[in-house]
Amino acid sequence: MKRYDEFEIYHPIVNLIYFASVIVLCMVNLHPYVQFMGLAGSFSYLLYLRGRSAFKPLLFSFITAMGAAAFNILFNHRGATILAYFRNGNPLTLESVTHGLALGSSLACILLWFACFNVVFTSDRLICLTGRISPTLSVLITITLRFVPLYLSRLRRAATDRRLFYGRGLRRGLKTIETVSAQVLESAIETADVMRGRGLGLKGRTAFSPFKFRLRDVIAFAFIALLAALAFLLAPKAEYLPVYTSENIEPTGAFAAALLALLPTGLNLIYGEIKWRHLK
Repeated sequence: MKRYDEFEIYHPIVNLIYFASVIVLCMVNLHPYVQFMGLAGSFSYLLYLRGRSAFKPLLFSFITAMGAAAFNILFNHRGATILAYFRNGNPLTLESVTHGLALGSSLACILLWFACFNVVFTSDRLICLTGRISPTLSVLITITLRFVPLYLSRLRRAATDRRLFYGRGLRRGLKTIETVSAQVLESAIETADVMRGRGLGLKGRTAFSPFKFRLRDVIAFAFIALLAALAFLLAPKAEYLPVYTSENIEPTGAFAAALLALLPTGLNLIYGEIKWRHLK
């Protein structure tokens, strides 16, 4: 049974605005405090959603962040504080190290927030956002999301059948992929013909959506927009090159950045656990 998520009860537009705000904030603001709150908020939310399996994307984001930091250290030699010299004569500076770590933490934040995004934004939410604007794009997303599991399922079944009757072999494996690809593409063409026969793309065609923009969504939208504006304008900022400089941490901006990053986790801890226990 999927764990109850209080943040998912809001309209997909509210969810989209939130994820866009917090991802852009972690992308453009490299201050250590903002990066720490972004990592804490994204991982705590992912841990709530996925449990122990949240450590896999955490490990992947950590390895990616370290790789980005190492890449920056090797190719960026700006900075006033020289720590050592490489064999080719380029300096290793303290500022390039700290800047690389900041870029790595920003990349880790983005990856973890996108992992949360993938859990929250199911196919029906994506279709809700694109269905009224572009029905063709909505159908394309639906077919694409259906294509991958259908292709893998048929490929496993065909590979099992061929292995039972004909044995293993590279040529037989390639023949299996060719056959399954033809079947799945033919199914996609049939689906497109059926949707066209049902009136896809006609003017005046209505679109059904199970999501309605209610008063709670208006309040949540305004609250997230206010937090994002305060975080972007008042949250402390830092510059790493050529010398590290940072602004003083103002309470309003710091509180807005922390509350924005920890909002989904806070909602689930305050309201979600009560409803989850009731559902059990």
